[in-house]
Amino acid sequence: MYSSLNRSRCWMGTAALVGVLALAACTQAPPQEPPAGFEAISATFDTDHEGWTSTEANAPVWQAPGHIVVVDAGDDWQYAIAPATFHGDWSEAGTVRLRVLADPGPLIYPLQVMISGVDHTLYMEFALNELVSGQWVAFEAPLVAGQWQHFDGDDNQGSMATQDELDATLAEVVDLRVRLDITTKSDGDESNGLDDVVVE
Repeated sequence: MYSSLNRSRCWMGTAALVGVLALAACTQAPPQEPPAGFEAISATFDTDHEGWTSTEANAPVWQAPGHIVVVDAGDDWQYAIAPATFHGDWSEAGTVRLRVLADPGPLIYPLQVMISGVDHTLYMEFALNELVSGQWVAFEAPLVAGQWQHFDGDDNQGSMATQDELDATLAEVVDLRVRLDITTKSDGDESNGLDDVVVE
């Protein structure tokens, strides 16, 4: 009798424990989804200049079927400047892609992509022979150390950025611009096109 009662109590205790564990399993929060990563930012200029500006007196001109043109009208360096939609945390981004239509004149200065953070302004420069006068060319600027230099004025070669400096810049990007001044023209007769700018 004693043994039978103990077995009964033991069985009831086990059943209760199983019930508690089952209830706990049902009430646990669902597993968290992994981070989605960086959400690409893009400008395709399908219908307008999408808020892009320039260092020139006149804003970039939109042209069909969908790109912008920056006209160099003075002696200063010519830049196309991205709007605030491109600012923010790029820590999970991997590259900047863009297409450039070079002015159909003698190509003298290399194309540059420049990003600024709170403490650093960095740029990546493309070899002059990567441009083709009067033709669209696609470029890609990987966001990795060894590719980006500190900006020390348009006429100076900056030192290479360290991984920590690049990471700090990407953590809070406050400016993205493309130097499109690639010929010696400067009186309104140099025109360079820009299209499909993507950070991803």
